[in-house]
Amino acid sequence: MQELTLQEIQSISLDMMKDIHAFCVKNDIRYTLAYGSLIGAIRHKGFIPWDDDIDIWMPRPDYERFCKSYRSEAGYKLLSPYRDDNYFYFAKVYDDQRTQVEMQWLHRDGDIGVWIDVFPIDGIADDRNQFLKDYSKIHRILWKINSIRSEYTTYRKSRGFSSLRPALRLFFKHLLYGGLQGLRKRFTELCSKYKYGTTTKCSSLCCVEAFVKNKPESFNTLDFRGFELADFETEKFYITKGYDSILRSIFGDYMVMPPEDKRKTHQNKNHFYKK
Repeated sequence: MQELTLQEIQSISLDMMKDIHAFCVKNDIRYTLAYGSLIGAIRHKGFIPWDDDIDIWMPRPDYERFCKSYRSEAGYKLLSPYRDDNYFYFAKVYDDQRTQVEMQWLHRDGDIGVWIDVFPIDGIADDRNQFLKDYSKIHRILWKINSIRSEYTTYRKSRGFSSLRPALRLFFKHLLYGGLQGLRKRFTELCSKYKYGTTTKCSSLCCVEAFVKNKPESFNTLDFRGFELADFETEKFYITKGYDSILRSIFGDYMVMPPEDKRKTHQNKNHFYKK
């Protein structure tokens, strides 16, 4: 198989984002570019040069509608957290027609390809201590989901007798933790404990990388009140009007380019190929 170049991954991701944008506009679903994609829109008017994916945020009510209704006219697929074959805990839109991926950790039974991550934005407790207590419960559920996912990956990548041990561990972890479907249901219940828009604070609770060193990110809900179109490569996609305070809370001075040794892609963990 021929591995995709960074430019090819970006081109496919851009096509997918155009499809998502058109669907959201047609169905009145709010979204904003997120994380590095949001920085890219502001700082580069497109992709950060070394970035190989697109992330978007949706307020929880819009996220739920998107997960239940997304249909792509271009043939892209949705890996919903509510699908039985999904070992993940937030949504991804992916292209399995032209691409496939060799993953460090598998997401589902079957192939996926180049993807776009779709994260919900949830309300959180306004009191920081209560928020940390709530997130501690969420983190424990995530740990169990990832533990099952790790065993699943080992099982799927093993052959013959070597698959017996991970198969048994996977079986017993399902029994011990109450099954993946139950864990995902509990995870969603904990994340959506505070109805979006009813608290002054909110967070992207499904993004594990946002909780490094027990410093979970939190935003002002008002920063997601309005959205505007911004240039992104040859297209225009939505960004939240409160992007500056959000990005500064996560990255500090996001307009300063990071040192070269920090400019990393996902390709060090996952490899994307043409079909």
